[in-house]
Amino acid sequence: MLGHKRNKVSYRGLALRSTAPSLCIASLVLAVPTAASDASYNLAGIAGLIDMPSGEAMPDAELAVTMSTFAGGTRASSTFQITKRLSGTFRYSRIDNWNTIEYPTYYDRSFDLRYQFLTETEYLPAVTVGIMDVAGTGIYSAEYIAATKNFSPKIRATIGLGWGRLGSYNSIGSPFGTRPPIDVGQGGTFSTNQYFRGPMSVFGGVEYRPTEKLSLKVEYSSDDYTLEAGEKDLFDRKSPLNFGAEYRFNDIISAGVYYMYGSELAASLSMKFSPKRPAVLGSYGPAPLAVQPRPVYADDPEQYSTIWMTEPGSQEILAQNLQKHMEFDDVKMEAVAMRGTSVEVRIRNETFINSAQAIGRTARALTRTMPPSVETFEIVNMVNGLATSVVKLKRSDVEKFSTAPNGEALIMASAVIEDIVPTKPANLIYAPGVYPDFQWAIDPYMDFSLFDPDDPIRWGAGIEATTLQFLAPGLELSGSIQAQLIGTLGKDESPSTSAIQPVRSDANLYESFSPVSLQYLTLGYFFQPTEEIYGRVSAGYLERMFGGISSELLWMPVNQPFAFGIEANYVVQRETDSYLGFQDYGVATGHASMYYKHEASGFDFQLSAGKYLAGDVGGTFTVRREFTNGWRVGAFATITDLSAEDYGEGSFDKGVILEIPQSWLTGKPSRRVQEVALQVLSRDGGAQLIVNDRLYDRIRVNHAAAIRDGQGRVWR
Repeated sequence: MLGHKRNKVSYRGLALRSTAPSLCIASLVLAVPTAASDASYNLAGIAGLIDMPSGEAMPDAELAVTMSTFAGGTRASSTFQITKRLSGTFRYSRIDNWNTIEYPTYYDRSFDLRYQFLTETEYLPAVTVGIMDVAGTGIYSAEYIAATKNFSPKIRATIGLGWGRLGSYNSIGSPFGTRPPIDVGQGGTFSTNQYFRGPMSVFGGVEYRPTEKLSLKVEYSSDDYTLEAGEKDLFDRKSPLNFGAEYRFNDIISAGVYYMYGSELAASLSMKFSPKRPAVLGSYGPAPLAVQPRPVYADDPEQYSTIWMTEPGSQEILAQNLQKHMEFDDVKMEAVAMRGTSVEVRIRNETFINSAQAIGRTARALTRTMPPSVETFEIVNMVNGLATSVVKLKRSDVEKFSTAPNGEALIMASAVIEDIVPTKPANLIYAPGVYPDFQWAIDPYMDFSLFDPDDPIRWGAGIEATTLQFLAPGLELSGSIQAQLIGTLGKDESPSTSAIQPVRSDANLYESFSPVSLQYLTLGYFFQPTEEIYGRVSAGYLERMFGGISSELLWMPVNQPFAFGIEANYVVQRETDSYLGFQDYGVATGHASMYYKHEASGFDFQLSAGKYLAGDVGGTFTVRREFTNGWRVGAFATITDLSAEDYGEGSFDKGVILEIPQSWLTGKPSRRVQEVALQVLSRDGGAQLIVNDRLYDRIRVNHAAAIRDGQGRVWR
């Protein structure tokens, strides 16, 4: 099995007069302390009532998907609670019967941000400020301030002020100046001159929960639906009042039906889950071998002698025995070097999402195989032939803490995690079958292309054959072939209309040529000039659209939260048949990158600057939040020297990244990660070369912060 294979699912796109009820105001004034109820998602996929937002925040790290339909429109929203107060929402909307020559059916992408400035207290409501459609076309643009207060476990009320769409009905003035008109074709730019400007209106509502599962809602909406109900005549807005009922089937799924604006019915379905909680309770697989304590020294001091070091063949026998024990516990031993009172064992973790679990199992195996004189365990974490860190444990601590209360924290507190000198010990014994080592796998895959106005959802599914050959320490050959068996991908043969070199916008041509494609075939060499510097050179067919040579150097101290890397590449665009030929376009690209990991919050930051595939120059900022179970949720944005006109729709490259560990879904140990890159638009500006095994993500999992974060798994 390919221990570090990352299954990738890519998502690409080419195109998309009365006052507020006095009940809300009175209830906020007369609030009494009560327990807060669970917040719910509105039709826009954010915390709210029915069509209006609320002041609530969802539980930290909650991820939700909401589908809603109303007046011929459908919205699909994904919301992530980035921190306890900050959340972001990506939304894709379809409106039928738009009735224009250009857009008979209109598609729109929008992104929201909201921040809860006040959490609910005994006397104060929760208060949230939000911006809808932060950098979109402006059709769904709105800003708001919403306050929500619970009055009993069954009743809560919301009141707020809205601008933009939420200030379009029964305005009470424009306290912050006039609002410039929206520019529908301007998508991708931040229209800061519109934020909180123009007419301001009041909205609000009340929610009543007769049971834990059922919620009844009524709201007063400040959205006039000027385009939909006015210019486009998609429905008749007769009243500002909306009524609804929502039912929560379980902790994951809820649904709602609503009577909207005195004339229309609406419905919604929400699914929510948390990366902090596994999808499957418990875990599968055999328990690890138990720690085997040594006899007490006073009872048998001769057993602590180091004379075994002088016995012919003793070290080879011990190495074989250790390898068998480690294989039983699903850890691969690369090599071992023994000394009279210490042992260095080099391990390759191909099974567990967190390195701490592999380290703990290795320590167990060492207690069962090493002579009593061996007191120090030096466990070296190997990746691509690189010695990325060494974890030093006292055997007596392993024996003492393996069954102690809070033993995970105690053993990690006693552990010493250091950089390791790349020089190998002279008496290093390699395990048989480690080099060369041939691995292969055949797996199903699924690919999507989203957001094309002519065909919003295209998909393909099939099988992928992958191989990874460890030829020698630091030298690897890897490849992948995909065969699409079913789906609609490959049916679009339209050429790119990009104003610059089509390095990504003609991806459909690669999909349409043949259902069978060579995804990559590369030879990689990994080296370590010093204990803190790592290097990589990869050559061959690096990705489906480009081949050539890629090189990288990374400075990354094991006990520091920061790192710095440089990458240089020369690549040529491959023929659209995805076989062995090349086109005429070649380009030299490269980036300098700074990395920073904020250990307390789990946020990982990366800032890269350099030259991209189309020859444009600029920078990419990426932020991810990582969880100890392997989940990562993040976003990126790239701005280059291309003008918005040359870049095309969207104005700059941006997207959302999800990395979902297979072990979270199945409960079985695995290092496989399902990577979902939801790219709003697949344009040519800001396009980076795709390279397997970039160094930072390969090495960071074996550095001190990641190992200590996973201390809860060390004895599992």
